[in-house]
Formats: sequence, C-alpha cells, structure tokens
Amino acid sequence: MEENKDKSVDLEDEKNDKSEEHTENAEKQDKPEEPKLNLVEAIKEIFTGEKPGIAIWLLKQDHRKVEELFKDFESSRTTNQKYQLIQQIIKELDVHTRVEEKLLYPILAKEDKEKNGEANEEHHVVKLVLEELAQANGSEPNLKSKVKVLSEIVKHHVKEEENGIFQIIERSGADMDELGQKIAKEKTRLMNEDSNSKAKKPLPKSAKKAKVVAKKAPAKKAAAKKASAKKAPAKKAPAKKAPSKKAVQAKKPQAKKASASKTSKRAKSGSRLKKAS
Repeated sequence: MEENKDKSVDLEDEKNDKSEEHTENAEKQDKPEEPKLNLVEAIKEIFTGEKPGIAIWLLKQDHRKVEELFKDFESSRTTNQKYQLIQQIIKELDVHTRVEEKLLYPILAKEDKEKNGEANEEHHVVKLVLEELAQANGSEPNLKSKVKVLSEIVKHHVKEEENGIFQIIERSGADMDELGQKIAKEKTRLMNEDSNSKAKKPLPKSAKKAKVVAKKAPAKKAAAKKASAKKAPAKKAPAKKAPSKKAVQAKKPQAKKASASKTSKRAKSGSRLKKAS
C-alpha cells in the first residue's frame, strides 16, 4: 500500500513539474527575446549606465536581417532563388517601414521635424523601388542593378537611424519598454497579415511565365516544324471564261467571208466548164 502511495505521489509531482515547464515555456514565447549586447553597447552601459531598450534592439535586428538578404541575393544564381529572395526583401522592408512610421516616427516628429521629414522621404523612395520589384519574376536583365540601388538606399537609411534617430528616440523620454512591446506586437500582426494575404492570392503572372517559359519554347518549335511539314493545298485551275459577245460578233463576219469565197470559187469553176463545152 505504501509503495502505491509513493508511486502516486511521484506521478503527481511529475505532472506538476511538466505543467510548470509548460507555463514557463509559454511565458518565454510570449516575451520577446532579451537584447544581446555587442561590444560598443556593453562599453556604453559600463561608462554611462544606459542600457539599450528592446525597441531599438528589435529595429536593429530588422536591419541586420535585411542586410543578410541583400548578401544572399548577390550570391544567388538561379531565377527561382532570386525571385524568392526578392519576396523576402519586400516583406521585411514593408513591415519594417510600416512599424517605424506608426510607432517610431511620431515620437521623432515631436523631437526633430527635419530628421522626421528626411526619414519619411527615404521610406517613400524605398517603397517606390519595392513596387517595381514586386512585378519582377527573377529573370529581368536589370534586376541585379535595381536590387543593388535599393541596398545602397537602405544602407544609407540604416546609418542615419542607428547613428542619430535612435538616439533621439531614446532621449525623448518615451517608455522604451512599452514601445518595444508595441513594436513586437505590430510586427507580428503585419507578418501574419502578409502571410494570410499571400496564401489567398495566386502567384503573379510574371512569376508563372518564368516557370513555364522553358516548357513553352520546345512546344513552339515542334508546332513550327509540323506546320512547315504540311504541304499547302493545290490551287484550283481557273475556270474558263465564256466568250464575250464582241468575240462572237467578230467571228461571225469571218464566217460570212469564208462562205462567200467558197461560192465565188464554185461560180468560176462552173463558167469554165461551160466555155469548154
């Protein structure tokens, strides 16, 4: 009996441990990952006592991810790889710019209107290039140049944010922890919204053409060969035209002349016979 009680107690303890682990894991998933300090930020914390907030860390993580995507595109070789990377770049930059414009730039506008205007204009230029890239299928001859230009614009914008704008936001007095939570939630919402819209929408026509272009070319050649092999139908001989009235009338006098000459010859031969008798 005592052994059974001990076993039941052990089972209950295991269940409690598992439930506690489950709740801890759930809490970890709900909370965004804590920022990891790099060397510069660690030195800054030691001398100034300032610790980077989760808001700025999340935005910097977006910057690093986009930089990696641009590097991957430069080394990509196939059309499909380029197309997939373009879609990822568009998604990341679209979500990032929308998050900043909704949550970060209103704070910046209160602190520095000029910086806010420049940042919004740079976002506008990025969006224009993204609209063009959204029509790409990965096989365009100028695609690499277009992505290179976009990467340079983004690189300049990132430098402006990380070396100036983020510091203005940190000094603004805004609650950086609360801002970080808002940024994390908004980014998750937009990512889910984007994935749901893509699931409903079919692939763009340009992407479909890129996938079937290799299949269509041989089919066209085969069709051309078949068409050339077929002989053209023989032309029908033109029907004989009925003689016109003028031609008939022109023939009639000739017939009369011929009959008159015959009668004159007969008359002459008759007169000769009479003389001879």
